[in-house]
Amino acid sequence: MFQVRRDMALQAMLRRAELAACIERHAPREGVFRTAVPRLTVVRTHGADNPVHDVDEPCLCTLASAGRRLPWGDEIHVDDPSTYLMVSQHLPVSGPVVDASAQRLYLSLTLAYATEELSSLMLGMDIDRVASRQGTPQAVIAADVQPDLLDAMLRLARLLDSPQDIDALAPLVTREILYRLLTGPCGAQLAQMTLANGAGRPCESVSRSRPP
Repeated sequence: MFQVRRDMALQAMLRRAELAACIERHAPREGVFRTAVPRLTVVRTHGADNPVHDVDEPCLCTLASAGRRLPWGDEIHVDDPSTYLMVSQHLPVSGPVVDASAQRLYLSLTLAYATEELSSLMLGMDIDRVASRQGTPQAVIAADVQPDLLDAMLRLARLLDSPQDIDALAPLVTREILYRLLTGPCGAQLAQMTLANGAGRPCESVSRSRPP
């Protein structure tokens, strides 16, 4: 069992290192860069003391290196490569980058999503069971990155190096990412957010970080 956990930890470390290298290639200098993959944005900075100012659309944010400290309500959330952040609506978010330097860049990947996409996925799920598992609707939620989600995010980032595959594969990988989120540790809250934001029950209405 110990060997299995160690192997899983090593695989996660290697995947994060590859994700960081991919982001760095496609963010050649400090700033925010839209990519050829629809709704995928990469960010690079080395200023540990620089605040992060976001006006986030509904999105998933994953860090590959360094972190940031985000005040939310009465709590301080520390976002780092072992966690991901979900934002369900347009919200002002501000917080400083932490543990970043010229040698250890802050590198992040943000994937915007549409509520309708989640509703479509929820059609094939027992949404009453999923949405009632635990917790209450929240505008911002965070959870540990699971291996299947990290793998899917890495495969989406890899498409940046093979642009000829983007049109065919990016929609499939994006849908898998949303599925992994719905079936992951924050799935109940994400389902609740989707319903609370006006999507309605999937059967009734199916057709919604950016760090600096």
